[in-house]
Amino acid sequence: MAMPGLDDLTIGDGVKVVSFDIFDTLIVRPYIRPKDLFAHMEQAEGAPGFAAERVDAEKRSSRSVGADGSRETTFDAIYEEIAPQYRHLKEAELRYEANVVRYRPVADLFDRLIAEGREVVLISDMYLPSERIASMLESCGIRGYGRLYVSCEHGVNKRHGGLFRRVLEDLGLRPEELHHFGDNAHSDHRVPKGMGIRATRVPSLAESYFGRHRRAARFHRRDGSLSSSVIAATDAIRWMEHGDDLSWREVAYRFGGPAVCGYCAFVHDSGDRPLAFVARDGYNLIRVYRVLFGDSRRATYLYAPRIAYILAGRDYASYRNHKAILADRLFPECAGMDDGERERFFDGHLQEVEARRSSVAAGIRARMEEAAGGGDLTVVDVTTLKYTSQRLVSEMLPDREVDGVYYFVLDDSGPLPHRGYCVRGVFPQPGSNINLTEFFMTAPEPPVRSIDDSGMPVYEEVSDQERRRLDIYGDITDGEVSYAEDMKRLYGGSIPRLEYGAVSRWLRVLTGDRLYRPMLADMGWPVDPANRVYVSMVLHPRDSLYYLKKAVLDTGSALLRLVRH
Repeated sequence: MAMPGLDDLTIGDGVKVVSFDIFDTLIVRPYIRPKDLFAHMEQAEGAPGFAAERVDAEKRSSRSVGADGSRETTFDAIYEEIAPQYRHLKEAELRYEANVVRYRPVADLFDRLIAEGREVVLISDMYLPSERIASMLESCGIRGYGRLYVSCEHGVNKRHGGLFRRVLEDLGLRPEELHHFGDNAHSDHRVPKGMGIRATRVPSLAESYFGRHRRAARFHRRDGSLSSSVIAATDAIRWMEHGDDLSWREVAYRFGGPAVCGYCAFVHDSGDRPLAFVARDGYNLIRVYRVLFGDSRRATYLYAPRIAYILAGRDYASYRNHKAILADRLFPECAGMDDGERERFFDGHLQEVEARRSSVAAGIRARMEEAAGGGDLTVVDVTTLKYTSQRLVSEMLPDREVDGVYYFVLDDSGPLPHRGYCVRGVFPQPGSNINLTEFFMTAPEPPVRSIDDSGMPVYEEVSDQERRRLDIYGDITDGEVSYAEDMKRLYGGSIPRLEYGAVSRWLRVLTGDRLYRPMLADMGWPVDPANRVYVSMVLHPRDSLYYLKKAVLDTGSALLRLVRH
């Protein structure tokens, strides 16, 4: 990211010292607004009401030391003022404050001035002590400056001009001999210029990012929640460090990353049982989960697709066209037959069908026992109608309790214990693009056609549409894993929980962007059990017939559920 005017900026004649503001000028926090840090603490530390009380405590502390700006509050004074039930969070706040990154365009200018031999000082209106701020600067490679002036230690601030006067007095400077850089229009620009100091306002990262990404700006303005703050701030930092890029890897980072990380954090909070991420949709999920949460819960990758249940489950007859499916998957001699011939073959070979189903079931059971280890289990999948994977695991491992976690779930009244990141209710929520979500979470492997006697998948022949997806899927995985790694880098061990609503709105930023829409329109996703019908991941005229049929079927199903309820 280049900031206009900074790359070729020269300091004018007569300037002896250059000063920089610190927060949102040399270093940035991974939030859009400073107070979002308190909201993150409230969430991660389990402290309801902390964010509002922390803001109010700072206001009360500031009033108690003088409204005229002659004195400044300190970190200790704030925590003396805060409600007693939150005082134990004092050290935790310092830990969260340490999560900062270098604001590259301004920090690069700082480095250049240091290399030129300029005398540089730092000035901040801040309640944190200078030694803490110095440590934060060091972690971002900001070094070589002279004095560090912090308002809480000098009892005066920039916004009233007192801290600038202190700098001029200490360094023996006339106002025109100091050139100041900072992001705040009042404290870093109008005030010093009014004192005769040369001043250059540099836009903050959020200001620059939103100025270039208008849809992202509207996304954050819509609710201003912690989730939207984290999503937008992480995206802004990515833009600062890497620029804009229309590659699939960048699409996966910017949009798949929040979806997968948000869901993985929801999964992590679901309990303490070992996790079974169901293939294929669990492929990226398990990789991101391990980056975010390590081995805190045993996690395995399990093959339990719908076809596995039809092959081995007790209630296989409830699946439409099961006779033709079983004959086709279990008997090579049925290759080339039409569905009617396969059904007749099924009816004439019932004993052989059951024998082969039993053999497949034994292989699936052995593979699940090996992968899952001992104890109860939580099945992790993206979406479900009949809880097929969860039912299969429960039937194959009948001596264990098995619950499920799903990204999309139809309602909370399903037949098996489960939780849903998004509970869709009777009608789908606006913007709940299931195809796009599954695309971001699936695996770089073809659709599963069958399961062999050892419990391993037998893949479909790769279609041209599927080949296109497989060719780019390494980039999808890399982008989402990189996002998870950045979440660890930016937020340490306290990964923010991203609410489904914010993630869903963020995905609409992707699908509504004219630069990304052609990429999504050209990439198909299978929407039928046989993996023969592909539609675009954004609405496209060529898919109109499919969506018309789907709307009719969904409406009929929804009305039927309403009648039953």
